[in-house]
Amino acid sequence: MVLVNKSIDNIFGFRSVFALIFWQNLVTWLGILIARLLGWVSFPLINFDFVVKWIPVELVFSTMLVSSILSLKYLTTNIIVIFKNLTNILTAICDWYFFGNKPNFYTVISLSMMVLSSAIAGFSDLYFHKMGYFWMFVNCIATAANTILLKRLQNQLKASKLEQGRFGTPFWNNILS
Repeated sequence: MVLVNKSIDNIFGFRSVFALIFWQNLVTWLGILIARLLGWVSFPLINFDFVVKWIPVELVFSTMLVSSILSLKYLTTNIIVIFKNLTNILTAICDWYFFGNKPNFYTVISLSMMVLSSAIAGFSDLYFHKMGYFWMFVNCIATAANTILLKRLQNQLKASKLEQGRFGTPFWNNILS
């Protein structure tokens, strides 16, 4: 998606971040809806209790989308990809803290190498822009928070028989955001 959004920005010079997000969400939502109508995928319909539980995830998901596109305006694609890799580290730390999923030795080594390579790439960034790094930082926090909140919510939904499955999550994320 990063490459698609960067290409759209370079080719068309989009001015409205929200219009781009709207169209991307609409296309994703319609694709999943058509697949559901054709019987290729299935997931339950939602109710009011589900929407209330889903609101925190939705707010973080929307923040993640907006900050991702805004960071694209200021940063190069390779720096964005590096930061997205650093988000995995933040997610692993949060997963350990909130769910007790301690990473093994090899995972820690891999994550440490990612930090080192990201630091080297960051120091060599010729197009440093404060706003770009600000939006990328917001995106990293929002992406990790989205992953953790989604995991927690899915555990709650499983317990209350409202589990959404593989296609329910992107379907409701894209329509509600």
